[in-house]
Amino acid sequence: MSPLFETLTSQRSWVIAALLLGTLVSFSSVSYVWPRHAHMNDDPRGINNRSRVGESSDDPQLLLSEADHFYWLNNGHKAAPLYARAEGLFSAHGDLRKEVHAKVGRLRSEAETMSFVELSRFLEAQLHDPVVERGKALRLWCLIVKG
Repeated sequence: MSPLFETLTSQRSWVIAALLLGTLVSFSSVSYVWPRHAHMNDDPRGINNRSRVGESSDDPQLLLSEADHFYWLNNGHKAAPLYARAEGLFSAHGDLRKEVHAKVGRLRSEAETMSFVELSRFLEAQLHDPVVERGKALRLWCLIVKG
């Protein structure tokens, strides 16, 4: 091989290596900055972490649905006030089944502030309540929350 060909090949290798290194650095910085930005804004990408309804809404079913949404995202902090508001509204409307659903969700969302033993006892009592025993979906909800 000629010395010119070796020089060109060696220069080409350096250019390719430099381009690959630049690409690697830019992708690694983006992969560091993007999640950090999302975490600082409390908005993980791909997860709807914003409430569509306010705590002042008068539609208990909408509040319950939104609270369940946050519960399944493991965001008890946002779910608890929605469950509390829905619980009060269902109580005022006399819908005992939905009231129990909201109360169980609220207590589970606030579980870090209370004894798990107390919560487990409460859920056990709810499982023996006739309202919960008759409603398959409510019974399943209580069993899911109990773990």
